[in-house]
Amino acid sequence: MGNPVSESFLKSLLLGVIPIVLGTLIFGVILESYKSDLNFRGDIMKDYYFPLITKERQCSNLSITLADDFTQKIGLYNELIKRYNAGKDGSGPRLTEEYKSYLVDLLKKVSEYNSNSTKHSQELATCREELNQDYINIALVTGTIDEFHKYKKSLDDSLSALNVESQQKNDEIKKMLFGVNVDEIINEFFMAGDMTDERYSSSNKTDIAIKTVMPSLLKFFAFKAVIEYKANNSYLNLSESYNSVLEKEISSRYKRNWLSRILN
Repeated sequence: MGNPVSESFLKSLLLGVIPIVLGTLIFGVILESYKSDLNFRGDIMKDYYFPLITKERQCSNLSITLADDFTQKIGLYNELIKRYNAGKDGSGPRLTEEYKSYLVDLLKKVSEYNSNSTKHSQELATCREELNQDYINIALVTGTIDEFHKYKKSLDDSLSALNVESQQKNDEIKKMLFGVNVDEIINEFFMAGDMTDERYSSSNKTDIAIKTVMPSLLKFFAFKAVIEYKANNSYLNLSESYNSVLEKEISSRYKRNWLSRILN
């Protein structure tokens, strides 16, 4: 028969040790879960959220730059028209080499902004494709894909309406510019500074273009700038709405682990 004192001591020891062991194991599991949640949250911020914010800003800046390209072209074309009319009615300066260099610089700037608008348009299209993929990636990782698709549909509906409007204007301007010889107009532009040039007296292509083409072309540039501002605002609305969902989801990961529940 065992010693009652020893049995009692062993029972007390076991009853004391078992909770400690179990508590240590449970606390370890909770702690590891907490660390895992923190690490996962950190990975989301570093690998998905911060790059997304950077891409959103990049695309928005490109959109603003593209709209500015169109606005700048309006000012440059208006200056060219002003200089042409002044040369034609005799109120402008003589076509000296210095003045000719000024006019050439104006034309170069027009060409530069034409090239820039094409370049920026292509860069913006690529940026927005990458942005959409970034949205999908973080939506899948955070489990917010349904919320993203809801806001994306609103964006798509807005862009679709803008595209229909823009395509109609594009078709109109293409039809208006059909058959216009830009080289002839530019050559005549410089002849306008020399009223003795026989080629100028026998041609009026620039006059016709200024009266019939340029007003519509300048309105088209203004229209394209407005369309781009509207498109950018649509993307900003998506960013503001969906980023709010992401921030709440990422923040809530602090509260969805066992240790946080215990501490709270």
